[in-house]
Amino acid sequence: MTTCISHWTALHWHLRRVCWSSVMASDGDEPRVPDVGPTAAEVADVMRALEPYLPEVPGRAPSIDVLVASDRGRRKIAGVTSHVCSTPLPRGSIQPTGLRGYDIVVTSPELTFIQIAATEDLRVAAYVGMALCSSFRLDDFSTSGLARREEPEEPLTSVKKIAAYCDVRRDSMGWTRPVAL
Repeated sequence: MTTCISHWTALHWHLRRVCWSSVMASDGDEPRVPDVGPTAAEVADVMRALEPYLPEVPGRAPSIDVLVASDRGRRKIAGVTSHVCSTPLPRGSIQPTGLRGYDIVVTSPELTFIQIAATEDLRVAAYVGMALCSSFRLDDFSTSGLARREEPEEPLTSVKKIAAYCDVRRDSMGWTRPVAL
């Protein structure tokens, strides 16, 4: 079953992912928000697959944010926060991760920004926006912890792309605040 990572989990994925553009093209149908959240066994698989992309927080068990299409699709599983998105999303809002052997999709950088900016204060929203629009990625193997996104990589998104994305769905719940930013 497909698992859609979103919010903070998607941000951590985006900021650590190398060669993002290589997984954006999909040969099949456009990925969509799953109707139902992952089972406990699927969560364990997803956690293993995402381990290199998630930050370690001392004293806290790892957790993930997932997106489901309806309230009925939520499951109560330790380490999982389910978010509901029942409104239609613009094309490209849900993208494949490209993790071989796993059916995991991720919210686009633009939707990830919207999700976080809708609930966090202005400072956090600005930080997230700058990180998503930067030419750097997080790299645990680099001395500084950062690596420059080199050709063929490029910044994950831009202010212009985020603004255009917001314009498409200005009326959706929670989007008013990010649009104002």
